[in-house]
Amino acid sequence: MTALLERRWRVMVALWLVLVSMSAYEIVPASVLLLIIEDLSISASAASWLISVQLLAMALLAIPAGMILDQRDNRFISLVAVCALFGAAVWSWWAAVGGEYYSLLASRLFGGVAAVVLWTASVNVVSGVFADDRQATAVGFVSTAIPAGFVFGQLFGPQIATAYGWEMTFPILAAPAVVMMAVFALDSRSVSPAATGRQAPVWSEFRTLFRNRNVLLVSVMGFLALSLSMFYNSWLPSFLVDQFGFSLAGSGMLAAIFPAIGIVARAASGPISFRLFGGRRQPVVVASFAVLLPTTVVIAYVGRGAILYVLLVLAGFFTQFGIALMYTYVREFAAKNVVATALAILNALGFFGAFTAPIIAGVLIDQTDSYVAAFGYASALALLGLALALRTPEPVR
Repeated sequence: MTALLERRWRVMVALWLVLVSMSAYEIVPASVLLLIIEDLSISASAASWLISVQLLAMALLAIPAGMILDQRDNRFISLVAVCALFGAAVWSWWAAVGGEYYSLLASRLFGGVAAVVLWTASVNVVSGVFADDRQATAVGFVSTAIPAGFVFGQLFGPQIATAYGWEMTFPILAAPAVVMMAVFALDSRSVSPAATGRQAPVWSEFRTLFRNRNVLLVSVMGFLALSLSMFYNSWLPSFLVDQFGFSLAGSGMLAAIFPAIGIVARAASGPISFRLFGGRRQPVVVASFAVLLPTTVVIAYVGRGAILYVLLVLAGFFTQFGIALMYTYVREFAAKNVVATALAILNALGFFGAFTAPIIAGVLIDQTDSYVAAFGYASALALLGLALALRTPEPVR
């Protein structure tokens, strides 16, 4: 391995660890939700907004963030975003100690803004330092940081809360991002990341991008894929308890399979695209929705047993399998100087899907007193995703 290639890998690993820390900070309220409800004397719904508000901020601000990143050095913006993220984490701690719910909510909103900037910039930097034939693999690897961070936050959040109080979970989980960003800053000086040396886009190029049919198709598929992912992650534990009599601990262990398998699925999507399909993206995305459609239908009706566990593993893998490749797929349909905005369109719709899916499923469950309608909704998402995937062409490279 040459010295330059080694530095590129160090840049990628450093950013991966930064994003693991960021994702752990994002999800940690879920692991200590009962403590938050008790200490702040708030409802479960109010507590859940400490997670949802970040998704909402990321959905609303993804596109403006992408447009800015297309005109600035993404390395510098990444450094600023990490500082903002850690500032949000310290603010979260301060608000939590003071028992100030609305201040805590505002800090989480600010953290969501920092997170969407950091995520988009990180994908741009990694895509920029690797050649085209390795971009999907590199981006797929970096995207595994999201489920890895969720696992990290869910595992260590309760332990930190036990040792130091739940208020300290925010700065402790965000702190590694600052350390690893220092490593990134040193190694990235000798590589050429995205948005460096490119001509800044003009408004007409942004308008052309917003009308790009293929960018919009991939972005809508991102909405559908992340809707499915959050549907399973948010409602699977309750489904297993209500329908099959699992204990809370047992359902939690099975639900934890999803982010764990997601790490493997996201990492595998790039190499499979390159080695099995000659770099083609469409077969991977089609396979993802094609497997999820019957799997989602059958889960709603199957009884407890080995088949249920097999179906859960399949759902956990394929909810993440296509998502990772979409981050590369959408960029390949855009001009080089607006790739951050193309990624931002995908992010905006994807985060909006992640925000709305649990809410829609909850309404359906409440109205019908059954999970059948909710799984019908999820099946419809998979069917529409399959139809769009079959219509989306391969990018010209």
